[in-house]
Amino acid sequence: MSSVTTEASEAAPPTADQDEPAEPTAPGQRPPRLWRPSKAVVYQQLKALATESTRAASRRSLTRLSRQLQAATGTAKRLHRIDTSIEALLATASEAGAESPLLFEAATWVVAWRQGSKHAGSTASLAAAVVAEATAAGERLAEGDTSRAAFVLTANRLLPVERPGRPGPGETLAWAACEAEIEKLVTPSGFLTLDHSAAAVRRVARWTHLREAAKATSKAARKAKHAFSRKAEKRWKQAVAATLRLLGPGGEPVAGGETPPLPAACGDSILRAALQHGSRDVRKAARLLRHAPAKQLKREDDALEANLDDRQAAVAVLRSGWQGRPLRVVLDYRLEQPHLEVAAGSRMLLQGPWQWEVRLGERSLAAEGPWQVTHAEEDDDVTLLVIAATLAGGLRLERHLLLGREDRVILLADAVVDASAEESPAEVTYRSSLPIPPGVDVTAADETRELTLGSSKPQAMLMPLAMPEWSVAPAAGSWGWQADADAVQLEQRSPVRRLFAPVWLDLAPKRFNTQVTWRQLTVADTRVILRPEQAAGFRIQAGLTQWLLYRALDEPRNRTVLGCNLSSFFRLGKLDDDGLVSQMAEW
Repeated sequence: MSSVTTEASEAAPPTADQDEPAEPTAPGQRPPRLWRPSKAVVYQQLKALATESTRAASRRSLTRLSRQLQAATGTAKRLHRIDTSIEALLATASEAGAESPLLFEAATWVVAWRQGSKHAGSTASLAAAVVAEATAAGERLAEGDTSRAAFVLTANRLLPVERPGRPGPGETLAWAACEAEIEKLVTPSGFLTLDHSAAAVRRVARWTHLREAAKATSKAARKAKHAFSRKAEKRWKQAVAATLRLLGPGGEPVAGGETPPLPAACGDSILRAALQHGSRDVRKAARLLRHAPAKQLKREDDALEANLDDRQAAVAVLRSGWQGRPLRVVLDYRLEQPHLEVAAGSRMLLQGPWQWEVRLGERSLAAEGPWQVTHAEEDDDVTLLVIAATLAGGLRLERHLLLGREDRVILLADAVVDASAEESPAEVTYRSSLPIPPGVDVTAADETRELTLGSSKPQAMLMPLAMPEWSVAPAAGSWGWQADADAVQLEQRSPVRRLFAPVWLDLAPKRFNTQVTWRQLTVADTRVILRPEQAAGFRIQAGLTQWLLYRALDEPRNRTVLGCNLSSFFRLGKLDDDGLVSQMAEW
C-alpha cells in the first residue's frame, strides 16, 4: 500500500528546489522536510523515461512536457500550462496499457516539483490522482506484479508521506516483490527461466530501473553498496552479466516479433549496470559490446565468456563474440519441444519452438525423459552442443547445435538412432519445423531447395543437406516454407530405425551471390559402400569455401568419406586449397 495520503499533500508546505534528497534522521529527532527535486533533475528524468517508451503518443507527451518544464520561469501562466499537461498525461496513462507505470512515474516527478515550486497553486488534486494510482499499484505489487515497482517507489519517496525520509509500505513492497522475483527466476549462472530472451531483457531492465529510481530519489541510496538484499543483489549482477549475451550490436535489444518491441533504453540500462557493477571481465564485455559497430576489432581474451551452458536451467547460449555483427543462438531445452532463437546482429531470424515428431510406422513416439547433454565442446572457432532424449520403442533423438564463428555458419541437425541396436523394417518418419518470427521474409530459390531469410535484405540461407539440391529431383520427404504455420518444415523418411536430418545455415551474405551447392557423399567401410542409415556424409560449398559434414548412425568405425579417414560419431571439417580436410569439430 502507498504510504502517501491526500491530506498530507495538502498540508505539506512548498520547499525550495534542492539537488540532494534529505537524509533520514535518528529516532526521536525532528523528521526532515520532504525532498523536492529540482527542475533540472525532473527534466532529465522525463527525457530518460521518454527513451523507454515504445508508443509514439507517449513519447510526444513526455517530450512536450519536458519542453514546457524547461521553459518554465515561475510565472503562473506557464505553470498552469504544465498542470494542464500533467492532467492530460494522467488521463493518457490510465489507458496506456503496459506503459502506464512509465507515464505515472513521469507525472510523479513533475507533480513533486510543482509542489515545491513558486505558484504551486492547487496541485493537491494532481497529487491525489498519483497517490490513488500508487495505492492500487502497491496492491498489485503484493500479488507479484513488478511492472509498477519503480513507480510505487518513486511516488512513496517524492510525494508527502507519513514519515518523510523513511521507506513507506509501498516502497517496502516494491523491493520485496522484485527480490522475490529475482529469487524465483534467476539461476545461479544468471540466466532467467522465461519463455524467450526478450522477456529476460525486459525483466532485468525492470529491476535495474528500480535501482536507478531509488538512487535518483535518495542520496543515501546512491552511497549504499547494495540496493537489494545481499543475496538478491548478487543474483541481479549475475543476471546483468548473463543478459549481456542476449543483446545485439551496441547493446540494442534484438528485434524479434515482440509487441510492443523492446526500446533501446532496455539495453542501455543493462550496459550501464554492467559497467558500474560488473566484474572486470563483465565490464570488458560491456565496453566491447557498446562499441561493437566499430571497425577496429579488439582482443576479447579477458572479456566475459560469450557462450553460456547452464545445464541446471537446461539452456545454452552460443555467441560468436562481442564485436561486429555477432551471431547468437539460444536453445532452451527444458520442455519436450525446445525453444530456439537464431539472431544475426540485431535481427532475429528464427524464434519459437523447434518442434519435432518421430513416427515408427504408424506410431508417434514421445520422449520418455528430459533432454540430457551428451556432448559439448568449444574452441576458438567452433562451439558444438549435442543433447539427447530417449524415445519410446528403443529409439533416441540426438539434437545437434553448432556455431562456426569465423565462417558465420550454423548447423541445426537431428539424428534418430536405434538405442536397442536391433534391425527393424519399420519405417521411421521424422518431421521438424524451424519457427520464423514476424517481419522475416522467406524466399525460395527458383530451381533449388535453398531458402533465404531476411527483411530488407537477405541475411541467412537455409539448406536441407539430406535432400537433393535441385527441386525436381525426387526425395524421400519434403522441405519448404509453410506460411500458415509460420515455420520452415522438414520431413524425412527412412526404411529402418535410423536417419540424419541436417539443416545448414549460411549467415555470410557476401557468399550468397557466389556458387552455392551441396551434395550427399558416399561413405565406405573396408571398401564397402554404406547405406545412408548407417552413416551420412555431405559436402557444402559456398564460393571457394567448402565444408565436410559426417555423422555415423550405427557405431564409430574407421570409415572413409571424400578421401578422409574417420573413426568418430561426428565431424565437421573445412577443405583447404590442397583438398585436405581440417578439423573444426569432432566427437
